[in-house]
Amino acid sequence: LEAVVSPKSELLSSTVAQISFRSKYEAAIVGIFRHGERLEHMKYGDVQLENGDTLLMVAKPSFLKRNHANDFSVISQVGYHPIK
Repeated sequence: LEAVVSPKSELLSSTVAQISFRSKYEAAIVGIFRHGERLEHMKYGDVQLENGDTLLMVAKPSFLKRNHANDFSVISQVGYHPIK
């Protein structure tokens, strides 16, 4: 799942760890891009999110069903296929 942080997001000016991102959104961030460049060599929990940051996430299907419109704009997704 790829989503852009909204200018109205309550995530702004907080670090990923401070907002307990994984628990709150039931999603794990596997990449953060800012101005088209991947943020590397840092722990994502220490990143202070900014408007326009693109988050690459692994999320449960329920992520899309819940209304996160104030926090994110989802720009792409890959189908969910449960492991049997």
